[in-house]
Amino acid sequence: MDATPSTSGLSSPLKRRKLISLGHLSLNKKQSMINLYKQILTDQPKIKFTAVVSKIVTTMGIAKSTVYRTIKEYRSTGTVVSPKHSGGCPGLVKTFDETSKNIIRRIVHSFFLKNEIPTLNKILNEIKKNMDLQNVSHSSLYKLMKEINFKYLKRSRKSDLIERDDIVRWRYSTSIKRYRSEGRPLYYLDEK
Repeated sequence: MDATPSTSGLSSPLKRRKLISLGHLSLNKKQSMINLYKQILTDQPKIKFTAVVSKIVTTMGIAKSTVYRTIKEYRSTGTVVSPKHSGGCPGLVKTFDETSKNIIRRIVHSFFLKNEIPTLNKILNEIKKNMDLQNVSHSSLYKLMKEINFKYLKRSRKSDLIERDDIVRWRYSTSIKRYRSEGRPLYYLDEK
């Protein structure tokens, strides 16, 4: 009979994490690191702290600085917390109030009244002339125009800025109602 060593007394090894930049550790990873830290300390109470850290690093595949930081957090507070997601700063589009959006909408409609095609550069120039929004960039204006329900069309390699069809129909129907209430004559063209 073959004398093969039995591994029933040993636990299976933890899956080694790659040592690449993966961002913050999840709460589960931090908790398993603390559990491993406690286990090493109970098994070998006289072990040096640097040896504990190196064992955790080799077992879990986590950077030394992260292990030090997590253990420091555990020692000071008694627990570990999940990483906080800051979410970044709010974009410029979110800082516009409704009056600013209405002013920009009026600027776009003024181009239509002058029978000009509104482009982002033209709108940006008008905004910088008329408003105190000197820090609006091309990309921020593009996002703002999408937020206030304008859309872009490319026609023969030239982009046009137009409003959604339902808004155009609504504006048309309100102007027809207004003309009828004023008693203006309405002429329909291209009807058979």
